[in-house]
Amino acid sequence: FIRATTDAIAPTLASASMNVTHTAPTARIGVELATVLSTAEQSTATRSAAATVAPTVAETTVTVVATAVTPTAPASAPTTTSVAAPSQTAALASGDPPHVDGTTVEIGPGPAISGGGGSPGSNLEIDVATALPDLGVSATVFYMGTPSDDLSNITLRAAQSLGIVGDVAEGPSVDSRHSELHVESAYGHFAFTPDTGAFTFATTGYAEGPDAGLNQRAAAQTALDWLTTVGYPLATLGQPVVLAPSDGIGQWRVQIAASAVPVISLGRPSGVELWIEADGRISSGDGYWLTLQHQDTAQLITASDAIDALKAGDGYWGGGDAASNGGTFHVDSLSLGYVLTSSGRGALIVQPVVVASGRFTMPDGNDTPMTVYVQAVRVGGG
Repeated sequence: FIRATTDAIAPTLASASMNVTHTAPTARIGVELATVLSTAEQSTATRSAAATVAPTVAETTVTVVATAVTPTAPASAPTTTSVAAPSQTAALASGDPPHVDGTTVEIGPGPAISGGGGSPGSNLEIDVATALPDLGVSATVFYMGTPSDDLSNITLRAAQSLGIVGDVAEGPSVDSRHSELHVESAYGHFAFTPDTGAFTFATTGYAEGPDAGLNQRAAAQTALDWLTTVGYPLATLGQPVVLAPSDGIGQWRVQIAASAVPVISLGRPSGVELWIEADGRISSGDGYWLTLQHQDTAQLITASDAIDALKAGDGYWGGGDAASNGGTFHVDSLSLGYVLTSSGRGALIVQPVVVASGRFTMPDGNDTPMTVYVQAVRVGGG
């Protein structure tokens, strides 16, 4: 089965630090769609699950309002992970976060969104074509957790809710870095990666039912109802953004970002993305199933430190293997962003990085766009 992916790579953060106030979960599972704000913006979405390019769509933000309604939970409803109140300390209470490179950066479920992660060749030169910015003194590090419920039960329940009936099996993830739990049948495939909280699924038999007459409200409600059914912690999510279909292709795209962490600069954004058919069935989707455990304040390196790290070939290098034989990286901009990193189950951290963007000139003279992500946390008290 071809797994659903997304080509959305989130923009970087311009600010030097971000303080997020985390509110304890409220009774948000019974939701009511209150306001639909339409815009004229257009977006082109890629659907790997159908191996076709989706039409240009109009983006609509749907506001949901928490209510005190208690839903009727499924018989095997999971127990969601409780979220501890965030801490704001002068140093990292949980120790230094993992180093940022191709072995620790998580880009999300499904095939790699952008190639990279390898080390550049030894004959590397750095050409700084921009003034070095002030990155600030400190930024927030976010420590995340995966579900506390039995993960096999979560996988089975989610698959069955989509009509994918079968046994839970274990095998390597798409990137072969982790083990995943999956259910496969003639109707589709659902996979969950315990180490990272990432999930992805795709079903077959598109457009089998009649047109359900979906609109922005109905599409968003369908997504929220499914998340409620599988026990996803809705209190960790923001407001749905609905991308409407056009050109006769009746698939709605519902994106719901995580509310407790900043925008992820590389790979799959935190949160959930679902595709919904004209007959109201959810046909594919992916996302992260994570909750914020706590947060700390970390000291940052300087822009000059980041350039020194680039000269040493440090960081997560994009652009596939373009830099593997060395060459010259022309740095046009430096900014602060965030990536999701892991060093094994129980150590899943959203941490700040210095995002260096520009172009890379290979030894044969060819140029290619290049972005490198360097750890921004000053580790080891240095």
